Amino acid sequence: MLRLHELTMRFGALNAVDGVSLSVGEGERRALIGPNGAGKSTLFAMIAGALRPSGGTIEFDGQDVTGLPEHRRARRGIARTFQHSSLFAGLSCAENVALAVRARRGLGMRAWLGSGRNMDIKREVTGYLDLMELSEERPAGALSHGEARRLEVAMALAQQPRLLLLDEPAAGMSSAESARFAELIQNLDTTLLIVEHDLDVVFAVASHVTVLASGKVIADGSPAEIKASAEVERVYLGTAKEIWC
Repeated sequence: MLRLHELTMRFGALNAVDGVSLSVGEGERRALIGPNGAGKSTLFAMIAGALRPSGGTIEFDGQDVTGLPEHRRARRGIARTFQHSSLFAGLSCAENVALAVRARRGLGMRAWLGSGRNMDIKREVTGYLDLMELSEERPAGALSHGEARRLEVAMALAQQPRLLLLDEPAAGMSSAESARFAELIQNLDTTLLIVEHDLDVVFAVASHVTVLASGKVIADGSPAEIKASAEVERVYLGTAKEIWC
């Protein structure tokens, strides 16, 4: 589904991403991990279309999308969440998700607000909120941090993506929130690419893990293979392996 070939991003003399190649198959849950400054967020931004690479190519569904802007990639089926909240605090959870549904359908918001019509849209909105265990009428501004992150995922799912990019979705969550979040993500049938520092979430969710360091791929494999890698332990995991034993 997604194929990166020798992807590079230069900022002056710095190679933030240096010749990264990887593939994500349909139905796969791929995690990108690595130390701060490894190039994860830059790579993510290039995949989403927020940054244009200095070199290399990005293919999605067999088509070269390297030069396409973010909104055109979204139309092709790539959706993303962000590290920082992008919710409308004064609207309910349902209204936030309805914005995403109606935007996907090319409709305005007025017909949703206070209207008894558009029952198909309302059913769709309810479905996404149920997936993330959120109440329709609760104001987005009243949500806990973990709930707000789940609402962002519901809004991304409302775009009906074929590839969902999750950018540090568990950041700032308590251990209980992140554990429940991982369970909810496991229930999704969407292809996922996730950047995350919470390794408990990574190894609970991911079927495949790619490790970056200094802009390069240093390891790629199953969660078990990554946990067992001496190079990954040296560069990134350190003594964290003890908590999995």
